[in-house]
Amino acid sequence: MKSKRRKQVTTLLTAAVAFAAAAVLTIMPAAAEDGGSLTPQSSASSSAVQPALQGQTQAKQENSMDSSQPNSSSQDTQDSQTADTASDVQVTLDTVEPYTFTELGKRYTVLIRTKPDRWPAVVSSNPSAVTVSNPTWNAKVQGYLCTLTAVGEGNAQIQVQAGHTQKVIETEVKIPPVQLWTDTSSYTFHTAGQQYTVLIRTSPATKPIVVSSDTSVVTAAAPVWNAGAKGYLCKLTAVNTGNAQIQVQAGHTQKVMETEVKMPPVQLWTDTSSYTFHTAGQQYTVLIRTSPAVKPIVVSSDTSVVTAAAPVWNAGAKGYLCKLTAVNTGNAQIQVQAGHTQKVMETEVKMPPVQLWTDTSSYTFHTAGQQYTVLIRTSPAVKPIVVSSDTSVVTAAAPVWNAGAKGYLCKLTAVGEGDAEVTVRAGSSEKKIAVRFVTTIGRDTLAYTFHTPGQTYHMGLSTSTGEQPQIVSSDPDVVKVVFTVPNPSHQGFLLCKLQAGEKEGTADITITAGRAKAVTTITNDFRPVNLSIDTSSYTFYYPGQRYTVLATVADNTPAIVSSEDLSVVSQQLKSDGNGRWLIQLVAQRSGETKIHVRAGSSEKVLPVKVSDERLTITANASGHTFYGLGQSYTFLFHTSHNLAPQFSSSNNYVAVVQNLGWNALQQGYQCRVTSRGTGSASISAYIGSAARTSVSVSVVNTDESQMRQRAQQYSSSTKYLFLVNTSTHRVGVYTGQSGNWSQLHYWACTTGASATPTIHGVFHIQSRGYYFDSGSVRCFYYTQIYGGYMFHSVLYAQTASPSQVVDGRLGQALSHGCIRLQLENARWIYMYVPFGTTVVIY
Repeated sequence: MKSKRRKQVTTLLTAAVAFAAAAVLTIMPAAAEDGGSLTPQSSASSSAVQPALQGQTQAKQENSMDSSQPNSSSQDTQDSQTADTASDVQVTLDTVEPYTFTELGKRYTVLIRTKPDRWPAVVSSNPSAVTVSNPTWNAKVQGYLCTLTAVGEGNAQIQVQAGHTQKVIETEVKIPPVQLWTDTSSYTFHTAGQQYTVLIRTSPATKPIVVSSDTSVVTAAAPVWNAGAKGYLCKLTAVNTGNAQIQVQAGHTQKVMETEVKMPPVQLWTDTSSYTFHTAGQQYTVLIRTSPAVKPIVVSSDTSVVTAAAPVWNAGAKGYLCKLTAVNTGNAQIQVQAGHTQKVMETEVKMPPVQLWTDTSSYTFHTAGQQYTVLIRTSPAVKPIVVSSDTSVVTAAAPVWNAGAKGYLCKLTAVGEGDAEVTVRAGSSEKKIAVRFVTTIGRDTLAYTFHTPGQTYHMGLSTSTGEQPQIVSSDPDVVKVVFTVPNPSHQGFLLCKLQAGEKEGTADITITAGRAKAVTTITNDFRPVNLSIDTSSYTFYYPGQRYTVLATVADNTPAIVSSEDLSVVSQQLKSDGNGRWLIQLVAQRSGETKIHVRAGSSEKVLPVKVSDERLTITANASGHTFYGLGQSYTFLFHTSHNLAPQFSSSNNYVAVVQNLGWNALQQGYQCRVTSRGTGSASISAYIGSAARTSVSVSVVNTDESQMRQRAQQYSSSTKYLFLVNTSTHRVGVYTGQSGNWSQLHYWACTTGASATPTIHGVFHIQSRGYYFDSGSVRCFYYTQIYGGYMFHSVLYAQTASPSQVVDGRLGQALSHGCIRLQLENARWIYMYVPFGTTVVIY
């Protein structure tokens, strides 16, 4: 018997150890819930679990004893069943460390993993410290979740049991002292109902508790967090004379505020003891003066007759201002209290019938912000009250007496679309003014007729409110609305683009803005007209090539042009007047398409092709050499399909090129090249990006080489040397030193005329300036050579900057003795050549 029982226990332990790795218990933190009370879980639930577990154990023991008869087969079966049951409920924890709560109400969630049909029991040994919730199955985490909640300081063991297996989680609730600060330690009230707001600051996430020791003296509201004050605000209110302690607690930390309510007799004065109102809504402001630092409390005995606003201190009046407002006929006492002192104002609201007249009974606004001033006349001494039934439509300002008009003026201001009633009251008399705000729509076209399908028209629009209108066509096959955009030429106006469809007939363009609506009628009248184009077909040979087609239309009917494939050929249309239309076609890529030209119901089709053929350009010579400046040479170029080339020079300082166009005799295109300075340049002939060829030119100047040799004879105190040849009208600029000068520039210039020649000799650069005037012209960037002889620009008009050339001639003897240069060359000397630089003129 003992052997069999020992064997049974061994089997259970073996199964429990084997299953321990498969079941996991973990603890995860959950955010503490703010607000509300934390109710400890009843200990009855934990005590109820233990008998249930004990009952299961006792039942297993009894079954074991009953089956311990001398029947080995029965005993083996019992051992096997017991081992299986034990292995199904094994539980392990991933921590054995105690868990510490630092705040009351803090919660943590325990994850318990067993088989879904094996519900674990969880019990707290000390529910006054930590309570537990009933475990609930969570399919997502494949385990049971149980929430632990800290409710009071102390230690508690959390026992987790499933079957015979039990695990324990050690927990502790330890609340550390918290920082606590209040902005005052005492306060004295002087009037019942007076309030004071305490600022309380505590450790983060710790909400304070505030309690009054005597609520018949002072009451304390619940503290409310204020982010701007970075703390909690608690409102204290005086009730009656006496003393009360205000206890502020946060965690274990406590502070006490001493409060006292003193209501000694105080001075109290009001500027009137009675007042009579004559109109509902009429107001009167009472001036109240009291002892210093005592704010009065004002109460109406009947708010259905007169209401009283809270008094507000006014430094200018040296007292409190309280606004009284008449509500309805009757009597009301206005009680003013400061400390124990009280005054009573008798008020009466009388609304006898009075004469009431307004200069209008209705008005319509069309624009937001628009105003209308109503003239109101009433019985003497009765000021009217004006109220709008809907201030989102119209607002009414307070009426103001106007002696000239012998009445009150009230300004009404439009706000938004809609209907409203403006009520004018005087005594018991009342008048109503009906007000409407309706948007108006302006347009420059009431009707329009299209004569060609695809024709467009821009209609001008505006709305009185400035809002974007809704624009819809009743038949898009007749006319469609393409877009509506702001009119760049007229601020506040819109442009609506309309386009004729393919269908003849009539359609309405409906414009809606707010409750306003306008209609423009569009008619499509497509009739046959005489239409001709000057080209039956055209072939392009490279992308970017352009060709202009002339279309002629009778009766000034608008022409419309379109390309079937804009990626092959694009088009632009421009009217030349008198029924002539210029269609500019631009090749985009190789391919074929058709250009449709329409006018009325007539149409012409122009087939076009962009060829991918390789183009060639050949020249009559490979190059040319010039032996002087100002010489010219003409090149002849032949192109594929006689396509016109363009020409350019790689260096316009050496040679410039002029396009002479087609030469019918030589069946080619000519360009003239003219030498301007020594060096080399490439002259290119090209057809877009499809073909290009180049010829080379070089310019050799004998005067230039002679000047370079002559320069070696001179020295200069700077790194620059200038030589000027008045015969060839050239300036040489050199850099280096005596005997080793290198040419930097070689410029054309204008020297002195025969009557006013340029001086000869060796000189040195002196002063300089931005400009000087000579007669009616201006010379820019002058540099003095000697006396009145200078380098300067060609002649310009007398403007602040060189913008208009008066005389730009170079290479001649024209000046009064100065040396004229291109503007950029004169500026270079002005900017870079130092004083003392040698200038040789010969």
